Amino acid sequence: MYRKLDTKELIVEISEKNNENAFRELFERYFPRLVQYALSIVKSSYLAEDVVLDMFTHLWEKRDSLVEVTSIEKFLYVSTKNKAIDNLRSKKELLSLDAGSDNYKEFITLRDPEKLLIEEELFNTINEAVLALPEKCKLVYLMVKEEGLKYKEVAELLDISPKTVDNQVNTAMKKIRGVVLEYLSHSDPGYKDYLKSVLLFFV
Repeated sequence: MYRKLDTKELIVEISEKNNENAFRELFERYFPRLVQYALSIVKSSYLAEDVVLDMFTHLWEKRDSLVEVTSIEKFLYVSTKNKAIDNLRSKKELLSLDAGSDNYKEFITLRDPEKLLIEEELFNTINEAVLALPEKCKLVYLMVKEEGLKYKEVAELLDISPKTVDNQVNTAMKKIRGVVLEYLSHSDPGYKDYLKSVLLFFV
């Protein structure tokens, strides 16, 4: 007879065994309540579901680091909150773009095919640098930079001190900067300032 796994057991199955059935069970267990939580922020049922689906997609992609999280429920709620806020922020920024404004012109410029290709190369370089970080360092960096969690929140979720979080983030940023500066040293001089401005969003 099948025994229903508790949340910690599900996380082990997902993180260490890539168990899709366990992930589906976690999804079904938390999806309805997380949608309700997201709804209280974005005020749209459609957007709320989209936010939570996006959060779970991201969760599966970094499943190997989930065993480090001490409170998965809190992590799910915090991640949902940040995804919802990011969703609202991105929509607000797009709506604020006026066709005659400098912001709009800059937005159009950023879509230049050559710059998009250069951006992609830079992003790949950053991604490779992040993947090469030690496991705990990588997890802390992604939680702060990608999930948008505060140092205190990361410290609570991983059962470490805020100072340790700060040290891990600084270590990660130092390593990533080193890799990216090496990349910039070999890039087209005409795009160096542009690439540096893009880099500010990541490190």
